[in-house]
Amino acid sequence: MEIPQLLLKASLKKIFPNSWVLMSLITLILVIPRFVIMMQGHYNLVIIIFTMMAFLPFVLLSKEGRSAIGLVKPTSILRHLFYFILGFSASYLVYLIGYFLYDHTALHWYTVVMNTFNKGNLIQQVRPHIGLFLLIALPTMIFSPVGEEIFFRGMVQDAFAEKFGYRTATIVEASFFGITHLAHYGLVRSTTGWTVLPTAIIWVGLMILISILFSFIRKKSGAIWGAVVCHAGFNLSMMACIFYLMN
Repeated sequence: MEIPQLLLKASLKKIFPNSWVLMSLITLILVIPRFVIMMQGHYNLVIIIFTMMAFLPFVLLSKEGRSAIGLVKPTSILRHLFYFILGFSASYLVYLIGYFLYDHTALHWYTVVMNTFNKGNLIQQVRPHIGLFLLIALPTMIFSPVGEEIFFRGMVQDAFAEKFGYRTATIVEASFFGITHLAHYGLVRSTTGWTVLPTAIIWVGLMILISILFSFIRKKSGAIWGAVVCHAGFNLSMMACIFYLMN
């Protein structure tokens, strides 16, 4: 199997001959503000992080590099519909695992996600109006799927694959992705400081598996858009579970 390479612009390649070092630094630069933003409750500002992730290839990569990470024209629409359904189903499975373990208590990861944006009676007001629900769900189907897939499955994975091989790169990238999602569930701030919930290891493990699924889809489709569509299906399903299945 051909080893992927992250084709940085020539000027950057001189400074960072090992692209995985650069991508590790950028991951820290992006992840730390994301944690701070989430912990402070400024959830809409996370869109800025996702937007930065989406534009990084145009700042760091050559034209050939952007094509190499999968920023190319998608092919089969029918196949991408299958990827969307696969992502939707994977998210429902994540919901079911949480339900069987914790019911709809505060330990269910989707309960925590729900509480981050459910202000007042928002869910009860939106629930009868499918069009309004889709309008609210739309940003979650665009910003994080596009930003995270281009960054994690595209740039981070190829940077580490260039040095350590595809399988190791997939595990490293998936671990970054899983730990990043502690910002959504598992990391709790109290008067004594920060605490990681024991249940967080299950959530992080699930996110690592989901990341591996997205990586597989990206490789199978030959473009980053397969993973983006799968991720969008995952997020739509998560929102649907929150709005229509959670109490």
